[in-house]
Amino acid sequence: MDQSVRLVYARLYTICSVCSTWRDIVMARGTLWSIIPLIPIPLANNLKTHELSLQRARGSLLHLAADITYKSDMQKVLLKVLSEYGSRFEAVNLRLDERGLETVTSVIDTLLYHNTTGTWPLSELSIKLHNTHPRRIGRRIYHDDNDDDDDDDSNVHYTLPRDYEHIFPRDSPQQTSFIQLLGSLTIFRVSGLLCYWDNVAFSSRLVKLQIEKVTLGYDDKIVFFLNSLSSASELRDLTISEVISFDKTDTTDGVNTHPVIVLPKLQSLLLQDLYFNTLSIILSAIGSSPQHLTLSLSDKCLSVYQIRTNFYQSTWGGELDADVAVDDSGPKPVDHGELLAVLGSVRVNTVRLGRSLQPAVPQSLFCAIMETMPTIQTLEIDRWYFDDEPLDDIPSASSQSYVDQPDSEGRSFPVLENLHLTRITIYNRQVFQKMVSSRSVRQIVVGGSIMTIDSSGDRSSHPLQESVDLLQWLQENIPHVRLVDSKYCPLEFHRPVWKLW
Repeated sequence: MDQSVRLVYARLYTICSVCSTWRDIVMARGTLWSIIPLIPIPLANNLKTHELSLQRARGSLLHLAADITYKSDMQKVLLKVLSEYGSRFEAVNLRLDERGLETVTSVIDTLLYHNTTGTWPLSELSIKLHNTHPRRIGRRIYHDDNDDDDDDDSNVHYTLPRDYEHIFPRDSPQQTSFIQLLGSLTIFRVSGLLCYWDNVAFSSRLVKLQIEKVTLGYDDKIVFFLNSLSSASELRDLTISEVISFDKTDTTDGVNTHPVIVLPKLQSLLLQDLYFNTLSIILSAIGSSPQHLTLSLSDKCLSVYQIRTNFYQSTWGGELDADVAVDDSGPKPVDHGELLAVLGSVRVNTVRLGRSLQPAVPQSLFCAIMETMPTIQTLEIDRWYFDDEPLDDIPSASSQSYVDQPDSEGRSFPVLENLHLTRITIYNRQVFQKMVSSRSVRQIVVGGSIMTIDSSGDRSSHPLQESVDLLQWLQENIPHVRLVDSKYCPLEFHRPVWKLW
């Protein structure tokens, strides 16, 4: 967000520096200054940029971009700006640190104060709260402040959210007002902010919803969230990323009976980095609604997350001590057939596979996943390696067959419009070529390195561009080949970026 705002202002100041005529035009158009930045702007000549923008915006509707993580006293400035100009803000985008929940509460209260006439212009609200997932390692509880995806969750345990971690108490007047605010929005994006979804009703105005990096609780909480979506009849774009819900196998409250949500206008659904229990509930509820479904799978899709505490009696000095609670929470593996059955029940357009998935997925399971989803148009793989592992027998998806007529080797793959392979490492060229040629591909985007062995047996790495034979083979077998740099990382695989709008 910060970089986008700086870019906007850098361009404005560049235009102003061309000549006095251009400067006068820019200064006279209030809409050009409608983005009110509460972030550091180096080009502001040490003046308070947000005050200058408020003056130059004149009577235009305003768009607030506030990063309260970089300066502790910005909270007072933020609340002052909202108090004085809150009735003119059309869009509000906030980034806050782990102490920001109180600030969010104050911001919402201040915004609601201006909603008295029924003509409030606010239609877009985006809130990112850092340090989002409550986690526990041993007996120590902490919050994750790293935006990068975790490579190893084996020693990390998620905990149930506390009541005080929600933006407003359940059934409080503030919660009621907050629900009314949500009903006026066309775009709502939230990261790390906990809400009580069981009494939320969106309006038909909502067209875009993004929820990420929150630990909701047991699976019934994700059901509450999905039920709230049924009121968003005009929703077109939905993103659910890094949302944690806990599987409870001994439940008898009907959580296993998932709702079926119909979103007739839904065009795009992105599900990213979800545990199997969460993923399966969402897909069974709304997987058939979107025109375009994108699955970004990590190793979490091979596990359900359970919270479980075992008790045992310990002894100290030969005497029986009190019961001791031992946390046995964590991811529990699921049968691969269950995953294949869930993936085979929906129409998937795009699949993204990052580096965390490959160590948990043998190539045989990878083949089965691809066969299970014959509607795939685009497959994007980042930071995978192609080694000497053979293509073993493909496991079946439970008792049902999800593959088309197999080829001579008993394998069939979906026809791919686009195959994107970035930052890959090829140890075995034959394995790589076999994987690529096992399906019909219209276009391939490829970048990475290939390992070679010299006469002394030493291995060395070289960019794919230097492998003339491999490039020639690709061009002979695929109609459209595009090479990218060996270190090129697509935007979709970058660490999460909080966008301006």
